[in-house]
Amino acid sequence: MRVSCICAVALALGVAAPARADDTATSWNKAIVYLPKSTQPTSIDQIPADRKFAVAIFMHGCGGLQGGEGGDGGRWARLLAAQGLLVAMPDSMGRGDRKPSCDPATQKAGLFPPVYGMRLAEIRYAAEQIRAQPWFGGKLILM
Repeated sequence: MRVSCICAVALALGVAAPARADDTATSWNKAIVYLPKSTQPTSIDQIPADRKFAVAIFMHGCGGLQGGEGGDGGRWARLLAAQGLLVAMPDSMGRGDRKPSCDPATQKAGLFPPVYGMRLAEIRYAAEQIRAQPWFGGKLILM
């Protein structure tokens, strides 16, 4: 929870993230997307450009997008989509330089300290990409 708060505050305040590694874009390119009112995931390239959407960037926990559609991230995404949001879930674990930062089974954290800067870079990159899209309706939240 603390990491999410740090990321949200940093994004809201416009704090610069450390320089991105070459594969920061991979987390965005591998994002799972739920369109408003949809219960089935899709991909970034399937978002209709002829409509405007309020968007939620959903950053998964240290376990990644485990369980995919049936995991916690999928349940949250469907709940947010049911409320009319387009939900984009970047896949941090899809990056080649990403190592686990915790062990969900033992709840041990702090295994990969560079993850904090990486996650900030991913949030910033996702927000930049969303703001540049024709389907972005001007409202963006981070979860």
